[in-house]
Amino acid sequence: AVRQVEHRAQQGDAILIVLDNVESWAPPPAPLPDASSIRLLITTRVRWLHNSFRPYEVQPLELIHASELLQTIVGRKLAQADELLRALGGHVLSIELAATYLREYGTSPAAYLTLLAAGKSPGSTVADQTSYRATAECAFRLLWQRITPTLRAAWVLAAQLPPTWFSTELAEAIGLDVEDRRGLMRLHLLERDDQGRYQKIGRASCRERV
Repeated sequence: AVRQVEHRAQQGDAILIVLDNVESWAPPPAPLPDASSIRLLITTRVRWLHNSFRPYEVQPLELIHASELLQTIVGRKLAQADELLRALGGHVLSIELAATYLREYGTSPAAYLTLLAAGKSPGSTVADQTSYRATAECAFRLLWQRITPTLRAAWVLAAQLPPTWFSTELAEAIGLDVEDRRGLMRLHLLERDDQGRYQKIGRASCRERV
């Protein structure tokens, strides 16, 4: 895949590679394509990684732009939406979830805000219909096609686990051996704490829908 990307770059194509939610750059992932027309876009929550890149901090949407996004997804202008948008703080994913819920259920911004104030998560019922989830699941389908049958079976098994920490002994007992666990961690589908326990990462559950 790296050679194909480099070949296209040498033919004059401008290429952008996105590495999402990067947690470490020591050492950098390898191999990486090497061509002047290739650009890397790294997303991360780890501020010290800024030392390795030219940082650009994504700011929340201003109210006017948040309103435009809400209206675009819902398909119509909604009355009294500003209070909800202020509560969502300009965060794009939160706005997309709210807008999708309002579109699908035909409810009002005030009713959605009331649900949030009551500690509920109404947007979770429409998460599968957001453009973000569709993009993520497309990426997972491509990943699924490229991994070995053994790792696929481990992914399916991990997807059934509850989002709680479990021991190495339990992992072995249910059929996740050391190579399975290493492979799932490499794909950021499983994480390990400093006590040697494991927990599936939320994205691992996407295998249930791929």
